[in-house]
Order: sequence, then structure tokens, then C-alpha cells
Amino acid sequence: MTQIERTDRLSLRIKLVWLLGLITLTGSSVLWGCNPNTIQDETVPDIVVRVLTSTAIQEAIDAAPATGARIILPPGDYNATARVNLTSKNNITIDGQGKANWVGSSSVPNLFALLGTCRNIRLTGINFSTTAGPGSYQYGLICAFEQSFIDGYEIDHCTFTSPNAPINLISFVPYSPINESGNGRGAMQRNINIHDCVGKDGGRAFCELNSHVHADNKTTAYFENFRFSHNTVTNMGTKDRAFGPALSLSGIGNNIQVDSNDITDTQYCGLEFVSNRNVSSTNNHFTGVQNDFSAYSISQAGANKTSGVTLSNNRGTVKGRAYILHDVDSFSVTDDSFITDKKVELIRASNGSLRGLTLTVTNDVNAMLVDESQAVAVTNSSIRLTQSTNAASVVTIPGNSQRIVIQNNTLARSTKATGEFVQSVPSSGNTIGPNIEQTH
Repeated sequence: MTQIERTDRLSLRIKLVWLLGLITLTGSSVLWGCNPNTIQDETVPDIVVRVLTSTAIQEAIDAAPATGARIILPPGDYNATARVNLTSKNNITIDGQGKANWVGSSSVPNLFALLGTCRNIRLTGINFSTTAGPGSYQYGLICAFEQSFIDGYEIDHCTFTSPNAPINLISFVPYSPINESGNGRGAMQRNINIHDCVGKDGGRAFCELNSHVHADNKTTAYFENFRFSHNTVTNMGTKDRAFGPALSLSGIGNNIQVDSNDITDTQYCGLEFVSNRNVSSTNNHFTGVQNDFSAYSISQAGANKTSGVTLSNNRGTVKGRAYILHDVDSFSVTDDSFITDKKVELIRASNGSLRGLTLTVTNDVNAMLVDESQAVAVTNSSIRLTQSTNAASVVTIPGNSQRIVIQNNTLARSTKATGEFVQSVPSSGNTIGPNIEQTH
């Protein structure tokens, strides 16, 4: 038996001396303590890792009882010799206390994974990184594998970086390749909360959740109740220049909240929603210093349109577009403010509104294109097109769009611009004006 001084968090910080049993494993690298911790109303012990290796972290997870545990990583560099798997466990917290550095390499690019059925899992205060170089890597620094059922997963106050490897920093894959042969249907992943994290210099995306329906139309895997908030993401897509968003949610998903994130220099887009339902995205800030990316890309995969989208009070200055809205049904944009190089695109969008939008487009012939769309209203907004060379209409609406309303806006463009302020086919049933039209 070993005597170690502990502080019982449930006894008002009164110092107690506990008799601790060393886990009876040869070369054991964890201590199993008696301090209780509450996770989802379950009282669980602390397990303190004593050796700075991924093997020691794996031992601690394996030693956790069925009721759960708080695994404490003391300060230091935990060099990964193998991926750590948390398989079919409940009520597990892994706490790095802000000073535990979990470091991967080319031989171990994936550091941590959830497998099987997992409930109420939390990663907090851990600094994840990898020295891995160029190559083809699946998944992410941390990931939830296909066929894993997850109910409750919190990732908070962690940092992530992988500057030289084309790998996601966080990855969820709620489907399996087995589905393509019709032998499986994936597993639900729900109640996921990623907040107060920092991602910097990522080879691919900061966080990607891919839940696409496969070509055989037999996969029904999906996710729900996903929150992404108060994260700071900078310089993604350092190796995969075609894809490096802060967040990509792709596939059948429901009830998504994305708010109060600070996103700088991602690749392709800042936030991507594909075939999602009931999305709320508010108070996010986007900055494009070096990279050309759009703030939002919202679209569909297969037959599933993204629907029920609410964007409000977002702002930023980017070199791409404020929005790519393709195949979106039932959406609203309220009180957003953007300065961008390129026009807003609404293509095959329906039943939507943009109200109180402040938009300045600096390097395109139009500020907004509404194409193949139905029942979209742009009202009470300020839309400026500042380019003078080859500038044309502020808003362009081809004849294949119907029931478009452009009304009560302030529209501004160069005196050298040509055509109408709003270009629309009279027979399309659109309502144009009144608007305030200004030149500069």
C-alpha cells in the first residue's frame, strides 16, 4: 500500500490522506486513487498516469471501472507509440490540465479514437500535435471510428496542430465502408460539444464529420445535437490546399449549433454544412489574411437538401464569398456583415430570406447572384459593389428564378457600372423595389 496526499474535491478542499492501491500490473504506469469525481451524476475515481507515454494512457483507460473514471495526465510530453483506443466505456474524462502534450509522429499520426458504444466522454486541457510529415493519412489526430455509437462527447480547452500532415485535427466518421456492400447501416453519433479549443496550422480541416449516404442508398447513419462554439481556428489546409475548413458537417445531421468562433485563413470555406437539418450559426467572425476562402458553404449531397438554416450576427472580411448557398431549403440570414472579394451565390435556393445584411463586394462584376431559385427575399439590407472595371448589376437574377423579392435595400455601385441595379426578367414574378440606388 502507498500513502499519497490528495484533495477531495467533494469535501470543500479539505486535505485527506488516502491509502492507494497500486494497480497490480507488471510495470504499471497508473495509480488508482479514491478521489471521487462527478460525471453525469456518476461518482467515479481518479486514475493518475505516472509515465509519459501513450501506453500509460491506454493502461489507465483499460483500468477504468464500468462506472467510469477521471484520468489525470500530469504535465509533460506523452509521445505516442500506438494509437490509444477508448472502447465501449462510459463516464470517462481525460484531463490534461492544460499542460499535457500528446505528441504523434509519422508512424502514429492518429492519437486517440472512440470505438464501440461510448457515453459521456470528455477530453479537456490536452495539447494534441504531431510531427508527421507528408503522406496519406485517414481520420484525424483524434477521431470517432465508423460503427461507433456515441452519446455524449465533450472536447474542451484543448489545442491541436499538424502543420506538415494532410490530416484532420478532429474527425468523426459515423459510417463504415461495409455499408457500400449493403451489410451495415452505421451508428448514431449524438450530443457532441466542441468548445473553447484552439486549432492552428492544420494540414486539412480542424473538424470534419462525414456521414454521407452511400451510393447504394442503404446507409442511414447520421448525427444529431452537435455544438461547436468559442473555438479559435487559424491556418487550416496547410497540406491539403483544396480542403481545410474550420468545421465541415457532411451528411444526414440534425440540430446543429455553431456560435462565437473566431476563424482565420481556412481553405475552401470557414464553415460547411452539407445535407444538414436545423442549423443555427451565430456570432462567428471570419478573417482572410492569406487564404482565399468563403465564410459559409451550404449545399447538399445526394437527395438530401440542407434545410432549416439560421445565420445571424456573423461578420468578417474574406477573399472569397460570404455565402455559397446551393440547394438549400428554408433559410434565414439576419444582421450579418461581410466585406468580400466575390459575390454571394444563391443557386437552387428556396424559401429563404436575407434581412439586415451589410455586404460589400470589392472584386467581382456583381455583388449577388440568385440563380435557379424560388421564393427568396432580400430586404432591408445594404449591398455595395465597389469594383469599377467591368462592374454591372448589384444583384443578378436570371430568368430561371421565380418569386424573388429585392425590396427596401440600399444598393450602391460605381458610376462606371452598366445595366440595371437589379437585373431581373419581368415575366418571372419577381418583386423588385422600391430600393435606394446609389453611385460612387
